[in-house]
Amino acid sequence: MTLTISIPTYNRADTLPVLLDSILAQVTGLDIRILISDNASTDSTQKLVASYASRYKGMFDYFRNESNLGYSCNVDLAVSRAQTEFVLLMSDDDALEDGVLPRLMEVLRSHESDASLVFSSAIAYNADLARPEGSNQEVLAAFFPDGRNYIRSICAYPPALLSGYVVKRDDWLENGFHSLHRKSIIVHMLVAMEMCLSGCGVVVSGLKLVKYRQANPNSTATWSSQPLYPFRFFLDCLQGRKDAYNRMPKDIRRLLYSAAMRTIVLYLARQKVLRHPFDAEAFWGWFGCVSEAQSVYTLLAYIVRFTPRCVLKLLLGWFINKYPI
Repeated sequence: MTLTISIPTYNRADTLPVLLDSILAQVTGLDIRILISDNASTDSTQKLVASYASRYKGMFDYFRNESNLGYSCNVDLAVSRAQTEFVLLMSDDDALEDGVLPRLMEVLRSHESDASLVFSSAIAYNADLARPEGSNQEVLAAFFPDGRNYIRSICAYPPALLSGYVVKRDDWLENGFHSLHRKSIIVHMLVAMEMCLSGCGVVVSGLKLVKYRQANPNSTATWSSQPLYPFRFFLDCLQGRKDAYNRMPKDIRRLLYSAAMRTIVLYLARQKVLRHPFDAEAFWGWFGCVSEAQSVYTLLAYIVRFTPRCVLKLLLGWFINKYPI
């Protein structure tokens, strides 16, 4: 079995070597291809990849977009450009844990015929991936022959972290849902949701596969500069749910709505109490299109909107300061 490790990237020539070295250190005896989907980087990414490709003949596939197509479009291309059955997606500023790739290949061989998605665990590290930070819970291995039961079991959308997603390429591309969700910033989550709704098999490997940077100043600056930060992520979740509404069992509709709305309500209160600016007009316009009028969570969102800040601060200030989201 050949596995493609696909890396969507943009201007990460400084962190990409850490990821590539973590892969190349454990490919002996494995059939691995590394695909780089470069979103028109303006740094030395192209030269860096050429250097690696010259040392590891026949292992690298490099694609460069003529212009920056946006994050989700590039993630989608990182999957569609692959030529193998399974694709492992990795962010360009993360890395693989030592010695875990052969074990992942064993999982894929065991579930080649009955799974289209494989999820593994990620361990939080400091900004230079030198040491783990915080506690990392053990995740038990499990197999869900029907992906809808996976969603029911976690009561949430598929994982937010891109790194560690293993997808069956043809199932990702089936029915064109990948194109539908390209406008979001979470195409991987929403396509995985669609795959689960179609009843595909899902494996939770139990492997600690990925090292990710818990505090990455570059990533934080990129997302926090957006006018709908920090709501864009959750509005995209609700938009994806709306787009898939007729393909979704009623119980999954409810739990996915609750999963996104709980955090939206808390963020609204936090932004108001702490006076953090965001594009309120754009938020409430989009929110009105994807929210459900008769939901308790929707009512709570509007209560937060129209409650005076001083009252919210009195009721929630201590909680928000002690337990930041």
